[in-house]
This record gives sequence, C-alpha cells and structure tokens, in this order.
Amino acid sequence: MRIIITRFSNIYGPGQLNFSALIPDSIRSALGHNKFIPRSNGSNIRDFMFVEDVIDELDSRKYISHIFNIIENGTSADMQLKTFKNSIRKICENKKITFLIPISRNKSKIDNIESFVHSFKNMIVINIFKIGVKKCIDIKRERIFSTYLTLDLQLELSSLLKKYVNLILLDDIRLLTIDLDNTLWQGVLGEDGINKIKLNLYQKKSLEILNSLSKRGFLISIHSKNNEKEALKAINYKFKKSKHFLKNSLKFISWDSKVDTIKKAIKAVNFSSLNTISLDDNISEIKQIERVLPKDNVFWCRSSSLLYNTCKILNFINLKKIYNPFRSKDISANILRSEITEKQGIIAYLKDAKLIISIRKNSKINVKRCSELSKKTNQFNSNYLRLTEKNINKFLKSKNNFLYEFEVVDKYSNSGIVAFIFLQYINKKINVLEYVISCRALGRGLEFIFFKEAIKKFDNEVIFLYKKTKRNEPFINFIKKVSLNKINFNKNKVCFNKFNKLTSDYTKYINVKSSK
Repeated sequence: MRIIITRFSNIYGPGQLNFSALIPDSIRSALGHNKFIPRSNGSNIRDFMFVEDVIDELDSRKYISHIFNIIENGTSADMQLKTFKNSIRKICENKKITFLIPISRNKSKIDNIESFVHSFKNMIVINIFKIGVKKCIDIKRERIFSTYLTLDLQLELSSLLKKYVNLILLDDIRLLTIDLDNTLWQGVLGEDGINKIKLNLYQKKSLEILNSLSKRGFLISIHSKNNEKEALKAINYKFKKSKHFLKNSLKFISWDSKVDTIKKAIKAVNFSSLNTISLDDNISEIKQIERVLPKDNVFWCRSSSLLYNTCKILNFINLKKIYNPFRSKDISANILRSEITEKQGIIAYLKDAKLIISIRKNSKINVKRCSELSKKTNQFNSNYLRLTEKNINKFLKSKNNFLYEFEVVDKYSNSGIVAFIFLQYINKKINVLEYVISCRALGRGLEFIFFKEAIKKFDNEVIFLYKKTKRNEPFINFIKKVSLNKINFNKNKVCFNKFNKLTSDYTKYINVKSSK
C-alpha cells in the first residue's frame, strides 16, 4: 500500500507556536533567551520560506518553486505547484489504490484537492475536516507534540484507515447494506418530506458507483426506518438516474429494528456476515449493527465524503468482477421462499413453487460457471479444490470421471446453474471429489435431491473427500443427515453405503429433467 502525504515545506514566520523549530529557536538564541544548540554537522540543506511570501504568491496565483513536498516511502522531492496535479495523476496510474491525506489548517485548500482527486478511480482522499471529529486542529499542541492535529482526530483517522485497508485486503465483500436518511440522501424523509431531501455531489457520485456495481451483479440492500410507501416513492424519484440499482437492490423499509432487517437480508442471501459491510450515519444504529457484523465491516458515514470513499473502494476491488446475472433477482425471490419455508415448511414451498431441476452430465457449456462456483462458494463446498476451467476440462477427459451440473427454476425466478458434483467411479465405488452448491440454493432441501440424482445410476458405496472448515458447516450437516452410517470426521474422507431417504417426500413435487 502506498501512502502519499502532501505538505508545505519549512515555512516560518508569525503564528508559528512551535518555538523549538529551527528558525524561532535560532532567533531566540540570537536574542539571548537561550543557548544555541547545533542540530547537525551543518551539511543538511533546507529550503525555508517566510509565511507571508507564501501567502502573497498563492494569492497572486503565481507558481512557486519548492512549495510542496511529496513524501513517498519516507523520501521527499521538491516540486513546483504547476507539477502537483501531474504528480498526482502519475501516482494514480498505478493499478493499486492510493490514499491521499492532505494535512493543512486551511479547509478550503483540502476541499480543492479533494474535488480534484475524486475523479481518479483508485485515489482516495481522506478529508480530515469531514471525518466527523468536532475539533481537528489545536495550535497549542504543536509546541509539545510537533503536530497540531488533535488526539481525537488521530485516533479516528487511524481507525478509518484500518477499516479501509481491511476492506481492500478482505476482497470478498458480496453484500452492502446501506441507510437512506442522511446517508444516501440529505435530510430525514419523515421530517423534511420528499421535496426537501436532497442529493449532494458525493451522494450522486456514490449512487453512480452503486448503480455500476449493481449492473455487475453485486448485491445492495437498503435498510431504513421509514414509512415503506413514502420511502419507496422517494427512492423512485431521487434515484431515477440509477435505474439498475433502483430495480435490483433489496429493500427492507419498516419500523423494525435495523439489526433484525440486516439479519434477515444476510439469511435471505445465505452469505456470511464476514462478506457483508454496512453504511449508516447514525451512531446508535452503528453500535447495534456491530453486534451482527465485524466492527471493521461497519462504516460510520458521518459525511457524504466518507460514504463516497467507501463506495469508491468497494468499486475498485470489484472492478473486474462479474457476478451471476441471475443472482440479484434470485435473491429477491429468496426472501419470498424463506418466508414460505419458515412459516409453512419445505413441502409447502415445493407444492407451490413449480420447481424444475435440469441436470447436465459432462457438459462443457457451463465450465466457466462451475469454476466460479468452486472458487467463490464457502458454505457448501466439500473439498475446496478451487477448480479452474483448465482443471475441469482436464478432468472430463477421463472416462471414469463425471460432472453433474444442476440448474434450478421455479415460479419465483430462474436461479441458473446453482450446483455441481464431481464424481469418480472406480472399483464400484463412488468418489465424490467435489460437491458445491451456491448459497442461494440452500434452505430448500435441494442438496439431497442433487446428490440422489447424481448417484442413482451407480452402486451405493460412496466416499466423500472433504475439508472441514469453520465456514462449510452446511456441507457437514448434509453429510450427517444423508448418512445412516456412523461418521468419523477425523480424516479427510467419509465412507458410507446406507442413506437416509430424506428426499422421498420432495421428489413428487419436482420436475427433474436430465440431458446428456
């Protein structure tokens, strides 16, 4: 990670309260107030500037040499103001994301840098005056600590950087939950009304990013304590330029606890809380959400600048990712499915859903999709092989190897290819090398149906190769339920030949289509 710091270099003059600095200290020594103490062997070269000269030149909009230092990796280089933008532009050519933290007492100067840099996709400007700390500058601190930045600001800045860096390193965020009032728009809908809520520049830019993410299949869930009818009307009006986001985002708008609605969203998508981040402006809501999500995944957006920065980072790490086109619509449908199964049970859902399962054997049409499932799925992944397209194609060359793909459609949506099973049939034994199911397909008993369909033409003895992790509990539970044999999980494989006929009541309500 590159950290770039911009600052004026070696300015002295009236208002300088750090009397231990070289120039004031030298003046005090000359006046006889203290003894002059040499600070080096005298070989260091410094370029000092009188503060009034700096102000005069800046006011006249002339370009001055040696006013900015760009400090990069511990070394500095003097440059002219006219080269500053070019320097920033050059830095931004790097594919990696860069944080720029302008440190100045002048708010307008930082605002100008921020407004210039926001156009760069991989440059994040952290405006110290927009972090949310009441008092950022304390001139008196400089005399003691050699910095006028308050302790509160330093702590908040370090915490924010930690969250941003964690977000980049995690690189596996799949769900964003986001607030409306004073987050995605300015104002409180219930108090101000639809005509008075506004979108500032950063909120508009954030919506553009969210719309772009939505087009690529990234999941966004809106959570707001509001009247649902009024909020939906406001969303349709204010977000009309972000049509894809408007259409495909999940919406949990009610007076229910936001924690409960976020839990509901996570359950509906079957993602881990580790794969979810949340953006909100309300500190009381933030503290509640931190009970559901890791603290580093919860962002307190006290300004629209922070909202924009977080969206910008999220966009950067997802820039080249294309998610399953069926996913957004299917997850919205999953909410309805979950409500039915929770209230009435799986059988009730199957009776109502008009479920069709299409099975393809050894097909090369969906190799890319199977590879995606293998790489991204964590909850129901038997062996974590993380197969590439090359691996799969090589696997299919053997006559003893079989690949079963499962496509699911019901009356609510087309889920697409949601599962595959890798089988190897040797010595009248079935070796299951990999069994992967998308989290979207869990909770409907489909894992038992897929397994039954895959092995029904073979002998009954099955060997499951697996890796037990903290995240693949759904697969482990499946093994426990499907086998009537006593299972020893101390090894990396499970052998059994007696099956629990869990699917007997399911299959009568399902239309299964097989193709070669």
